[in-house]
Amino acid sequence: MSTIGVPFALPWLAFVVCWLVFGWGATALHALAGRALARLAPDQRGAVLLALALAPLACGVAVAVLGFVPLAGGHFVDAHCHAEIGCRPHVPILEAEMTLAVLLVFGIAAWSVIAWRSVATGVREGRGLALALERLARPAAGADAGRAIASSISDKGGFSRTVPAVAVIESDAAFAYCTGVLRPRVVVSRALVDRLTPRQLEIVLAHEHAHAARYDNLRRVVAGIGLRLAPARPRRALLKDLALAAELTCDAEAAHRAGSADAVVETLRALHALPRAVSGDGPVPSGPEAIAVRVAALSGGPFRRLPSWWLAVIAAAAFTAVTLPAVRFAHHAVEALLGWTG
Repeated sequence: MSTIGVPFALPWLAFVVCWLVFGWGATALHALAGRALARLAPDQRGAVLLALALAPLACGVAVAVLGFVPLAGGHFVDAHCHAEIGCRPHVPILEAEMTLAVLLVFGIAAWSVIAWRSVATGVREGRGLALALERLARPAAGADAGRAIASSISDKGGFSRTVPAVAVIESDAAFAYCTGVLRPRVVVSRALVDRLTPRQLEIVLAHEHAHAARYDNLRRVVAGIGLRLAPARPRRALLKDLALAAELTCDAEAAHRAGSADAVVETLRALHALPRAVSGDGPVPSGPEAIAVRVAALSGGPFRRLPSWWLAVIAAAAFTAVTLPAVRFAHHAVEALLGWTG
């Protein structure tokens, strides 16, 4: 029988299938547990949602490694019998007929190209706004613009003596963004600087710098990559929930720096009153319902903070409970496939 070793095709197949299946599972779990997650403190809620978004990739990698690496297979695959090796845990013997091997290699290559093109699209979407704003900001960015804003706030009674660096765009539209994925920075428009009071402006800057300090743009990109193979609508729902948790967390940070949640509420209402106002990850939510969500969060909201170690233990237990059965299932599925084709 003509055979060929396929050491990469089958592990990649297991990885992609697990990425796909666990992506569907993660979005389904989010849909079922959304109300319970909404009761968590915003920062903890964001951490749980990020972990949920990255779980498909992490589980896929774990299945591919634990199910196909000889040093790991003996520990995580249950003992079972084959005539040539007896009854013991083992990893698959990755050999198949030439035709099957060629089909697997081409199939995995095609699937990988499609998946990674989707990943690249997500990264480009995450960087597109940052690059556009960076180009616009160059003429007005730099130390002079940042010092001008700091001086303006200081002269007119801002609540902080220093303002971190910020790039200013000469624009009639009122907006503030945290741009960049690996090197985040804050960009604001001249219209926003002119239309807000110094106290309101510094609250906006505190909010945006909280996004930068938390690397929220990077979180959004990696979460999108983790859920790339999940269904579109539930994927968008989970990512939207993650973005909302980030907004609420940064609102809380701005309130802490301002020493007053009421000042942040006042600033939010002032921003909503501005034409074409945008902030954070995109357009500021409009309407009384959106304001009510953020105001309720700033007033304490119906949130519950759990011990961090408790959340870590639950996450580790859930990962183990899902991954180990998947490793065993993938092992037996691969052997059944090879036996059926051999």
